[in-house]
Amino acid sequence: MIIATRQQGLALWNGGSLQLMGEAQGLLSNTVDCLMKDPTGGVWIGTSLGLQQLLWDSETASFRPGRWITTANGLPSNEVNDLLLVDESHILVATNDGLAILHLPWMWQGAAKPIVAITAVQLGHEMRTAGSSVELTFDRSDLKVSFLSFNFRMGSLAQYRYRLMGLQNEWVITSNTSAEFWSLDPGQYLFEVQSVNEDGVWSESATLPIIVHPHFTQTLWFQAIAVVLLVLAISGFVRWRYREKQKTFEQRAKVAELKQQALNANMNSHFIFNALNSIQHFILTNKTLEANEYLTDFSQLIRMNLEGNLEQLITLAEEFSRLELYLKLEKLRFGAHWTIGLE
Repeated sequence: MIIATRQQGLALWNGGSLQLMGEAQGLLSNTVDCLMKDPTGGVWIGTSLGLQQLLWDSETASFRPGRWITTANGLPSNEVNDLLLVDESHILVATNDGLAILHLPWMWQGAAKPIVAITAVQLGHEMRTAGSSVELTFDRSDLKVSFLSFNFRMGSLAQYRYRLMGLQNEWVITSNTSAEFWSLDPGQYLFEVQSVNEDGVWSESATLPIIVHPHFTQTLWFQAIAVVLLVLAISGFVRWRYREKQKTFEQRAKVAELKQQALNANMNSHFIFNALNSIQHFILTNKTLEANEYLTDFSQLIRMNLEGNLEQLITLAEEFSRLELYLKLEKLRFGAHWTIGLE
């Protein structure tokens, strides 16, 4: 069931739900004064803006808006007040400015598939003729595309739909003959536009490729160079920090070496003084064997100590040997009767 309203267009009742159809769905006007069914099963509605046919869509099992007839097609007035089916071939249309007879076979012939063309392109304030493509720069990416349908039967009532692939994939339906896009991001786009005829048949798409060139800082080669420079800077900083730490480590090692040499030197002078006193004591007390043993061990220790001072590092075994000699000499000097062992 189809119900005509004067403010909300049509209400379609299918027995289970109510669907509204108005200007947003393709009706000429939301003000519908009358409706009538024709012999083919189609429905004609009289609106405040003209006469329009509803076509049955078997795919969706519902009606859809079809072709319309207005003063541009010969109606005395767009204000349609009533409709009367005279016979199977004629409809009497009552308007504010008189009657009109619609010959149905002429309507059933169907309208030719419309043709739409892109006529001009405006970049900012610069108007250009439409070419095979449009190239924009990142700082001039405002675009206006003009188009026109060659369907003279519909005249100024022509409907269009367009979309900009890469920005939006959904169709935008409009009666304007232009589409505007502002501040497009760098990239590649494809503009498509179609027009529809009185039977609701859409035309083939007229297309226009659009390229927006990026700023050089947005290009892949610049970003690749920036990444390489960043990696080089980080690696250079890491190497510099490593060298600084290595230098600090070497300086600390040198200081430790000097401290050890200074400590050895201090120990040598003190130990030599004590050792000489011990040798003198053995000689004065006629302990010749003890003096010779002490003097032999002492000379060996002096030689090892002097040789160690010339080296930055000595082995642990050499350090043990020197310590054993030192303790042996101390044991001889004090006459101690104890055993010393190093492991």
